[in-house]
Amino acid sequence: MQAKGVTPTVLTYGILFDGMCENGECSDALVLFRSMGSNKLMKDVNLYNILIKGCRKCGKLDLAMDLFDELSLKGLKPNVNRTYTMMISVLCQQGLFGDAKDLLRKMEENGCSPNTFGPS
Repeated sequence: MQAKGVTPTVLTYGILFDGMCENGECSDALVLFRSMGSNKLMKDVNLYNILIKGCRKCGKLDLAMDLFDELSLKGLKPNVNRTYTMMISVLCQQGLFGDAKDLLRKMEENGCSPNTFGPS
């Protein structure tokens, strides 16, 4: 795309990252994401959600937690339907039920009400 003068959008990167993660290439997706540097696309919560979900599916739970922590460092707000739900799932998968409960409490303190849907 770039060789043809077409700049990828957030949607383009999201589809690419999702496909890479679905095919077990989470590490490569993260390398590509990191190579974007200070690009404004790195400030998109949805891209983080895709990568967190992919890391969870690939069993790279520590990377998922690192990405979640990075959100607040960049001043980005997680959302209840995706980010918080996936992270609570990650914590439960690791047996960190107390941390999951703390995150649920923090989510509610930040004005995000829990919903009844599980992670996708």
